[in-house]
Amino acid sequence: MSNQRGDDVVAAEHPTVAARDEARLLALLESDETGGLTMAALRELGITAPGQAVYALQLAGYQIERVYRQHSDGNPRLAYRLRTS
Repeated sequence: MSNQRGDDVVAAEHPTVAARDEARLLALLESDETGGLTMAALRELGITAPGQAVYALQLAGYQIERVYRQHSDGNPRLAYRLRTS
């Protein structure tokens, strides 16, 4: 049988990959000065599941906008940015 308090302590000491991705994504979006980060850029910056991290932050109440940025090949790429008030 699990001890709820013990499980909470273990979870706090060993955050999941998803929780680390969410915290890292939020920090990246807050510091972004490019106007949006693409999925490829997020993966290169260490986010293992960018789509899931974006969705989790949206569920937590963060306003994340979908924007399109021009890629070097001339085609637009979907990117994400944090909406600031």
